[in-house]
Amino acid sequence: ANFEKLVEIQEALRAGYAASVVGAYGRERAKNERVLDGLISASRAFVREGTLLKACRSSTKPFRFWLFDDCLLYGTPLRLPAGAYTLSHAIDLRHCRVAPYEEHAGGGAGDGALPGPAFELLSSEKCFIAIAPSVEARDAWVREIDETIVAYIARLHAADGANGGG
Repeated sequence: ANFEKLVEIQEALRAGYAASVVGAYGRERAKNERVLDGLISASRAFVREGTLLKACRSSTKPFRFWLFDDCLLYGTPLRLPAGAYTLSHAIDLRHCRVAPYEEHAGGGAGDGALPGPAFELLSSEKCFIAIAPSVEARDAWVREIDETIVAYIARLHAADGANGGG
């Protein structure tokens, strides 16, 4: 079932990649190609997916998020073909933190008023605020991302120890 899910996600992102007339250029395009080419791996496990709003500079926009046991991908939905997404970013979970987002007075995206319960993801690559449809959904995302990060780092340390590293 995990393999089929990885193939399904890769096909949705490849369809968006092929359908995208205005795509990423240069280094970003090459990085997206590497992510898509490497998505299906015997060592990668799918954890969770869902649509969340992402706080952008002046508004919130819907993005599809896919959590794997080593990375988090998110992409923008396309109108056509249905079920296709353009990959926006791939985040390695090694250097990530996640926490419920508490709005600060006068802070936040746009005018500071977020349309729902949110969490922030902080990484060396990207930082953003994601808005969930409910407190329960937000808490589930935070819990699963956090548990996935902890498990991933533990696997890396165990592999490093088995390889004589320290």
